[in-house]
Amino acid sequence: MNKYIKKNQKKILAIFGVLLMISFVASTGIGGRATSRGDASVGTIHNGTVTVNTRDYNAYFSHWRALKQQFRGVQLATVLGGIGSFDEQLTVKVLSDPNTVNQLQQIANQVRQSPFMLQFWEQTQPGQATVARIEQRGEIIYSQFESHEDLFPLLAVEAEALGAGVNPDLISSILAAQGVTRDKEPET
Repeated sequence: MNKYIKKNQKKILAIFGVLLMISFVASTGIGGRATSRGDASVGTIHNGTVTVNTRDYNAYFSHWRALKQQFRGVQLATVLGGIGSFDEQLTVKVLSDPNTVNQLQQIANQVRQSPFMLQFWEQTQPGQATVARIEQRGEIIYSQFESHEDLFPLLAVEAEALGAGVNPDLISSILAAQGVTRDKEPET
């Protein structure tokens, strides 16, 4: 797992950027894990050159919780797996279109039940096979986040420190597809 993360660090950090921007909008009004320690340091990364403070840690922890409330696991796994590198418009659909989400869930379930489906799809439907592989890859990352609650906040701080960013047009497209504009809240 560490080898995969190191090899694809830039892609993963860009994906975190997308998730963080979405979580910022999705978490409007959701409180963090408040503490009386304020900006106390909870640790460092990059050999001590970047300090992780309590406020940032708690904010990113709250963002991860908000993302899990807003989106299904299969959606987050697919984004974490790198669907944006394959097709940005598919990223928008994965995060906003219920039919796409249902199809994605069916694909994930079929692969879990019959792993040979990937080989079949590679022969008959290469696009679907690629999406299935991306979702599988993302499930590994998603499960790591679930197993180690400190992982998302720490990687988010690292992404911020490295200046990882996301195309603002992609964020606008995702938010517009969810019914979010500058003037109103998301449609529910």
